[in-house]
Amino acid sequence: MAELAEQDDFVVGHKAVLEVPALQKMLAETDVHGIIVYRDPRDAALSYWHRVGGGVEEYLERWKTIMRFVLDGPAYERFFAIRFEDLLNDRKRALEPLATKLGLTLQEAGNKLSFRGGSAARSFGWPGNSPYQDVSRPFDTAPLERWRRMPGSPVVRYAEWLCSAEMERLGYRRGSSLSARERAAHRLRRTCHKMERGLEGSAKWMTESVLRRVSVPLTHLD
Repeated sequence: MAELAEQDDFVVGHKAVLEVPALQKMLAETDVHGIIVYRDPRDAALSYWHRVGGGVEEYLERWKTIMRFVLDGPAYERFFAIRFEDLLNDRKRALEPLATKLGLTLQEAGNKLSFRGGSAARSFGWPGNSPYQDVSRPFDTAPLERWRRMPGSPVVRYAEWLCSAEMERLGYRRGSSLSARERAAHRLRRTCHKMERGLEGSAKWMTESVLRRVSVPLTHLD
């Protein structure tokens, strides 16, 4: 809640996955409109891994929790969910329901972005939003289904196992099937993660040292 800049904010953007209690508190105690852009958890986990280099288990637990709220939680007039893949493939179709609900006119042409690198740097225009250096489109589709190029990645396979129920309801296609041994390993990994999350201090350190012997740390190999 401390991240809300002003009381008259209309829409708040948040890079990370919000915890459900914080989201509910925002919707219950303010007039802010919330918009969540959700993404295939396999691609989201890969993106998180390459940015942070770890912590994928906790990230995916939060993804799973927030999507359960989107799918089964109470309906809020000021809360909207937009599929990331739809936003990239057909921006107009993805945003029209939101624009209609808010009484806004959807602008076809994307705005040019302006970034400032600091007090000593110049502002410069950038007519798109792409880390792939292709600004011919408002949004680059290169990140879509990146997981398909890495089917053997433990990050991809764990994400698909953990979030399979939500993925099915959201219409995401499954990848390769998991063996009984791999599913058992994933269950052990999740159990270990939950144990680590619930401990503090010296007990946490000692338990983690034991858990590392029975559960191999989640890694990703390109």
